[in-house]
Amino acid sequence: MTKGEKAIVREERRLEKERKRRIELADKMLIPTGGKNRESLDLISFDPSGVFRFGGNRWLKVFEISGAGKGLVDAAEGLFGRIRITFALSESGRETCHLSLMEEGEIYEGIRQKMTEDESKLQGVCQMHALSVDDVMNLVATNFYQDIRFSYASYVRGKKDWKKECFFELTEEAAGFHVGRLFGESFTVLAFPDDMEDGIFTHIRNLGCPMYICIDLKGLPKEEKLNFKRELEKSITEDFR
Repeated sequence: MTKGEKAIVREERRLEKERKRRIELADKMLIPTGGKNRESLDLISFDPSGVFRFGGNRWLKVFEISGAGKGLVDAAEGLFGRIRITFALSESGRETCHLSLMEEGEIYEGIRQKMTEDESKLQGVCQMHALSVDDVMNLVATNFYQDIRFSYASYVRGKKDWKKECFFELTEEAAGFHVGRLFGESFTVLAFPDDMEDGIFTHIRNLGCPMYICIDLKGLPKEEKLNFKRELEKSITEDFR
């Protein structure tokens, strides 16, 4: 082996060692949630700064956003992951809008890099504020009318089931759904037209009732969408029998 070849091998070993070091440091940032949360939410671990790791190598980070428009649709096409927009209108008339950024991968270091690049692209089309794990879970609890103050430190230490503490059980039937003391109706839209008008949310707001609207901007592949539609039609048909 020549001196040049030895130098190349040494550099490759150094880079691999540095890569492993970064992976180890990133993984140390993740806190395991325990068996209860794996069973109830499929939640394996989390980074307190705001990243959740679920089963199936799925990762989630939530942002509060404003100024969202059609630019998000175009930006979604260039992302590593996919995004979901959740618009909420409360009983008091207060509006909030959140963006869920979802990535897939085995190693947290790689996920962090993907999320950083995707965030940079999204910040060009709307204003974003990242939520911590405590922020997200307190928001969930508030939306379910749970009078608690979530703190990951105390919940992990107490080995609590986050679903039991922060969520109400939801039951859904053909006539509507129940969440705790609340009752409502839900509708599923398989696809929006490409030329959807800008004022659609204005019309929805004018309904004047509490609501959640979720829009997945990188939805199912065409084949899966067709399968989903067939299963949905089958379910509806069976409900009317």
